Formats: sequence, structure tokens, C-alpha cells
Amino acid sequence: AFAGPSRNAQNDYSAFSLQPSKRVQLNATISRSRFAAVFDSALSHQQFASAAVGVTYAERLTLEYAGIGRSLGSTRWRLDETQRYAKARVDQAVAFGSLWIALETGERGDSASVGGMYHQLQLGTSARNRFGSLSMFTDLYDG
Repeated sequence: AFAGPSRNAQNDYSAFSLQPSKRVQLNATISRSRFAAVFDSALSHQQFASAAVGVTYAERLTLEYAGIGRSLGSTRWRLDETQRYAKARVDQAVAFGSLWIALETGERGDSASVGGMYHQLQLGTSARNRFGSLSMFTDLYDG
């Protein structure tokens, strides 16, 4: 949720999209948000950063690699909590709507050296009718 601008906050965002052919689309995003409180020494600086690159083929197969990070406290440039992941998703149109499957694997860590690998599998479907659509999905997570 975005609550709007606040004092001492800086937000930077950039997005890039290129379609080199009718079937291939390349995407990249990067964002960074910083907040520096004036009176609170415990949380004097907070920072959140994310970046993602991806490619979509024939509007059916999507491959993505992303990283996110967060820091709290006085470290201005180091990200204390990080997560990186690779994701593949396949979409298939069917007579009633669409089916999709996504597989994600990644690694997470924090300043206390707690981290590890995780794996996630998602399956979903969307059914369309003249009133709109109904979507259902399941999410299996390990790690």
C-alpha cells in the first residue's frame, strides 16, 4: 500500500520495455525508496530496493530474475535483508478461459546470517463468462 509522500522520503523508479519481435518482449524495472527520520535514532535510515529483468515469449512463457533488499538503521548503503529469485510461468488459453503454472526458486538472507533456499509452485485457472471472470489458484511453498 502506498500512503503518499512523507517528509525526508526519496523514491526513484525506472522501467524499460522493448519488443524486438512480434513474439518477444523484454522488461526491466528498478526502484529504490529511502527514508531518513530526523528525531528517531533507532530507525534513522530505512531503505528498500528492488530490480527485475524478464522476457516473455509469445505471451505464453515468461522468465524473470529479480532481487529485493531492505535495510533498517544507520547503514546507508548496505542492504541487511535480501531475497533473489528466478521464476518461470507458462500461460495457456483454453475454451473457457486460461490455465497457468509458475515455478519460482530463490534465496533469502538477513543480517543475522539466517537464510536459505526456497521453492514455490503455483497453479491457477481463470474462467470467463459474459459477467466477468472467476480465478482460482493454489500455492505450494517449501523453505
